[in-house]
Parts: sequence; structure tokens; C-alpha cells
Amino acid sequence: MSRVVAIDWLARARFEFMELSAGRMRAKMNAKNGLRVGLFFAGILFLAACNKNPASGNAFQSAPAEKKAVWDAATSAMSSNNYLGAITNLDSLLAQTDLSDEQKKAVTAAESSIRDRMYTAANKGDAAAQQALDELRNARMR
Repeated sequence: MSRVVAIDWLARARFEFMELSAGRMRAKMNAKNGLRVGLFFAGILFLAACNKNPASGNAFQSAPAEKKAVWDAATSAMSSNNYLGAITNLDSLLAQTDLSDEQKKAVTAAESSIRDRMYTAANKGDAAAQQALDELRNARMR
């Protein structure tokens, strides 16, 4: 009987050791995967930060002077964090029906970028961004 108990005890100890080893391996794999995912998102954020103004203006190089002036005003407003001015100018461009596909994409990308920056700044407590957000909401309700 004591021999059976000893074998049983050994089998349980071996099973527990294997379970412990598997747990450690899972923890190591989770840490590696977590590191990989973290590095991936860090890279995405880095690329997004490098490209603050996704619309380079190439789409409006050969545009009529009127459209180019509105585009230049919008990009100037974007670079000075004039959220309301940028969005107003970009919306006026989007309202025009004769934009090329490239121009529409540039305007849409620029508006998305400035809106994201405005929301982020407002969430961080930027009073100018919050005021612009409030004014845009009020204008939409009218």
C-alpha cells in the first residue's frame, strides 16, 4: 500500500509540476505577445504623429485660385490649431460639387485629422478646442 501511495504522490507531483511549467510558459508567451502588440501600437502612433497634416496640398496645386485660397486658409488654420476656421473652410470645400476624387480625399483626410486633434485637445482641457466643439455643435443644431 505504501508503494501505491508513493507512486500516486509522484504522479500528482509530476502533474502539478507540468501544470506549473505550462503556466509559466503561457505567462512568458503573454508577455512576449503583449510586447509585440505594444510595439505595434507605438509604431502606429509614431506614424500618425509624424503625419499631422495628411493633406499635403498636391491635390490643389492646379486648382482654380478660389479653391486654392480656401484650401490654403484651411491648412493655415490647421497649423495654428484654429479648429473652427479649418473645419469651416474644409466644409465649404466639401460642399462644392466639382472637386476631383483626389481633392475630396485630401479634404476628407484633413477634416478627419483636425477633428481628431480638436477632440483630443478638448478632452485634455483645451479651452479653445472645447469652444470650437461647442460652436460646431450649436451650428449643427440650427
